[in-house]
Amino acid sequence: MQQLGGFWRWVQDQSPARQVLIFATPVIGAAVLVLLGLVVWTVALPMVRPRPTVVAQASPAAVQPTNPPPAAAAPAPNVTPTPVVAAKPTVVVPPTPTSGPPTATPTPAPTLTPTPVPARSAKIANTDGQGAIMRKTASVSAPRVKVVPEGTVVELVGGEQKGDGYTWREVKDVDGMSGFVVVDFLILIQAPPGATAVLPPPTIQVDDLTSPAARGSEAKLKIITRPGVRCEIRVLIFGPATLPQEGLGPITANPDGVCEWTWTVPEDVVPGTWRYRIFAGEGEGRAVREVPVVIT
Repeated sequence: MQQLGGFWRWVQDQSPARQVLIFATPVIGAAVLVLLGLVVWTVALPMVRPRPTVVAQASPAAVQPTNPPPAAAAPAPNVTPTPVVAAKPTVVVPPTPTSGPPTATPTPAPTLTPTPVPARSAKIANTDGQGAIMRKTASVSAPRVKVVPEGTVVELVGGEQKGDGYTWREVKDVDGMSGFVVVDFLILIQAPPGATAVLPPPTIQVDDLTSPAARGSEAKLKIITRPGVRCEIRVLIFGPATLPQEGLGPITANPDGVCEWTWTVPEDVVPGTWRYRIFAGEGEGRAVREVPVVIT
């Protein structure tokens, strides 16, 4: 008690600031000790606790457990419980297929054979250079039309006919003359399968022509060629002149092979000889012929 009384008198002799410091020091020390105890408790406690047992779970679609794990028995007093170990799952592996689905054998497409194009032209041959006689009918006694030179390409007009012990074929040459020739003197010109037969150029035969033609009057030009071909006419101009337009357009030959143009000669056309160029057919099978027309 004497010591406490001396300590108290010593404290009263101190300044107010030192008195506050003296009384606050034990409180601060106790707070520090409590804080240190909390830190130690937080850090050390997890290390002391036993770790929980983790049981691996397999996918329900691929795992089929054989037997469920037995229930753990209650631990005896004062005995540390033994961790429960999960049973290993059994993984079901699907069987590997031994072979794939049957492969269909493709059926080969049928081979299409193109239909040959019937021959529409022929060449005069086998005459020993003398040429083949063209007659009006299929008979050796029929009037002679002309002699077709060997190597000439002719158009096949009709089918075969029998006459006087021979087989004949109706043909037409490049001059537009038609008649019958013995088939022994013809070599057919056959186009490749699937191709279009190529005919020789058509003939252009002038059947009617207005010449001389007066200015301001009507003129006419008529030709005979292969039926169904396209025909054109053009007026060749040399120097200044008036070109007739009406009546000189393209025409398709009728079933008789006739193409005919009718036009009016312009009043102011230059008098003289004019050249009219006629075209029949198209492409490689095109025939060309020029005719003079006198304008007065």
